[in-house]
Amino acid sequence: MMNLGALNSGVDRPLGTPEESSRLYRLMMVVIEGATIANYLGDKAELEARMRYALDEFDRNFVQPSRTRPEAMLAAVATGELPGSELPRDVLTVLVRSVDEFSLPPDMVLRQTAFFLLSGAHTTATSFTRTMHRLLDHMDADPEDRERAYEDRGLRAAGGARSAATGTAESGAPPACPRPDGGGRRFGG
Repeated sequence: MMNLGALNSGVDRPLGTPEESSRLYRLMMVVIEGATIANYLGDKAELEARMRYALDEFDRNFVQPSRTRPEAMLAAVATGELPGSELPRDVLTVLVRSVDEFSLPPDMVLRQTAFFLLSGAHTTATSFTRTMHRLLDHMDADPEDRERAYEDRGLRAAGGARSAATGTAESGAPPACPRPDGGGRRFGG
């Protein structure tokens, strides 16, 4: 999920190795810990120092090398060599494109890139975990559906939709959220 978050945030992974993914993950875990510093019970100065180090490493090893791609593409768009529709639709490209217009300091670009990488990775991982939890709970509660779960994509999709709609991995009644069209039937029910 970290690699998917990196793709959407615009962070390149040139090596594509498990070691590179692990390094990125370790850095992001320090950053996410720092995001909750207000509730941190340990030495806040030590956490701030670790977070600064992780952000510096993330910037040096991932963000700065990744910036060269959108910067080169934006220059090609400016000269007419590349149509704007060819620009990547990722967070870093949007930020790099907006640096001058909004006077974005480098630290803002760095922090926003880290935030979107983390939020993309963790929401996707959480959604996947919730979906699997629902599916496994259902299979435990109704063993006759176990084989059906392996074959029926609709059953798996319903578990994912229910998890996404409720924001929980709990089993039970369909969530109490109305359909987007205003109809009375509930998702998952």
